[in-house]
Amino acid sequence: MMATVLVSSAAPCSSVRLCQCRRFASGLCGDEGRACHWPLSHLCEPGHADILGLGRFHAVFFSQMRGRGGRLLVRRAPAILGVDRSVCCANLNSMRFTATEEDARERLDRFIAGQLEDVSRSRVLSWIRAGRVQVSGAPQRKASHRLRPGETVDVEPADPPPLTVQPEAIDLSILYEDDHLAVVNKEAGMSVHAGAGIRSGTLVNALLHHFADLSAVSGAARPGIVHRLDRFTTGVMVVAKRDRAHRRLQEQFQSRKVSKLYWAAVEGCVPADPHGNARLQRHGRPVMQDGKWWLRIDMPIRRDKRNRVKMATGYRGRQAVTDMRAMRTGRGNSLVEVRIHTGRTHQVRVHLSSAGHPVVGDRLYGARRRQALAGLPGRHLLHARRLGFTHPETARPMQFEAPLPADFEAGLKALGL
Repeated sequence: MMATVLVSSAAPCSSVRLCQCRRFASGLCGDEGRACHWPLSHLCEPGHADILGLGRFHAVFFSQMRGRGGRLLVRRAPAILGVDRSVCCANLNSMRFTATEEDARERLDRFIAGQLEDVSRSRVLSWIRAGRVQVSGAPQRKASHRLRPGETVDVEPADPPPLTVQPEAIDLSILYEDDHLAVVNKEAGMSVHAGAGIRSGTLVNALLHHFADLSAVSGAARPGIVHRLDRFTTGVMVVAKRDRAHRRLQEQFQSRKVSKLYWAAVEGCVPADPHGNARLQRHGRPVMQDGKWWLRIDMPIRRDKRNRVKMATGYRGRQAVTDMRAMRTGRGNSLVEVRIHTGRTHQVRVHLSSAGHPVVGDRLYGARRRQALAGLPGRHLLHARRLGFTHPETARPMQFEAPLPADFEAGLKALGL
């Protein structure tokens, strides 16, 4: 049975209409076949998708529908909204992608991984070897198969084995705590949750040791996690202890009511006033905020087609808005303050690199080798300095600031900042 998923183009984030689908309507409404309206936020979280029996891939699909108008015809929600490239197969558990001229000679495993966010090439490889991938209707077990334009690729994903997350006695800097939430200062090198090749030593392991109660909205593998920071990015994060607090905090993030401020050491001298700087203005425009000039970078971000761990700017990406201003400059480097209005993967790093000022130490996004410079840590110098939000229960405005870690301060000194 097919489902018509309609996102209102006038208000793309407001509602989703699901009709003529027993699988969806019975789960959402309890009345088989009845059309219904639900706020998109109810369908964007993995926890809700699991309740509906849709699975993690389908939660990714719903989350990526946010902000994109138009009509889609689906049999079961695919893992990703592949604009003009992805349709669902007759098999309710599979997806179909069509190779274009741009994909000519692309490896099969790389092509599939490029279509699906949060899916590693190793997982794609396991699907290929298990016979879960067909090319133009025939099983294809060679990951190195080179695609031709017009070939269809059918993928039947297999869920990964469930993760078991255990408490670990890891030191944690707690900035604030009450019955509903906690605010922590994440250290460098700590992943927020388990992922590819990482099963322990995460922030989740530490949270389970320090807090008796954590919300379950994000699933058993990510208790309490409302938002994320990159593994080597330090700074302030909020985690939820109660499910209601979690959902209310997520609504604030999704409606862009949370203020997020970062400090970054970048390569090159960033001018205090972006006016008149033709190079910078090719990537953004000056805006006045709080009596200071900022450079606003408004460039969509998508996953890089050639490098699975990397993001890139591109017209087919999701909207991303970043404001940057120089705080100090010296010896060919700058300390910048960054505000982000959206929360895309690697957003700060991608936008600063696209503006010609990659974060110092961020080799993935074009930073130079700095091994000879004593005092620099072996990571990118990016720190989530400040986080502001409204308390989900008391409605009181709250703002927290994380002090700079010692290696960041040593790096600034080594750079003459």
